[in-house]
Amino acid sequence: VKSSVAQIGSNQRNNGQINGRYSEIMFANCPLLSYNYPTVNWYGAEKHIIFIESRQDMIEKVLDIKNNPDKYKESTTALRKFIDDQTTAFFTTLDNLIEK
Repeated sequence: VKSSVAQIGSNQRNNGQINGRYSEIMFANCPLLSYNYPTVNWYGAEKHIIFIESRQDMIEKVLDIKNNPDKYKESTTALRKFIDDQTTAFFTTLDNLIEK
């Protein structure tokens, strides 16, 4: 997959939640395009997400990703590292809570 576009449904975004597909896309080492929903706490992932403003913006970004994939390698690597680090932190915290 060259890129992926994700959307967060209104119920999730009104509660500040990220759709599970976002973490799946991050884990797949794929450039992630999204609208920047003001109610969502991105927990640092915003540094690695390609935010779009419109349909035309999305089309232009996807074409740029398709035509210049090397330009996005660093951001996809950082995005994958971000999701790996967050997963490790979550399970480490969970293990510590269970052991207490």
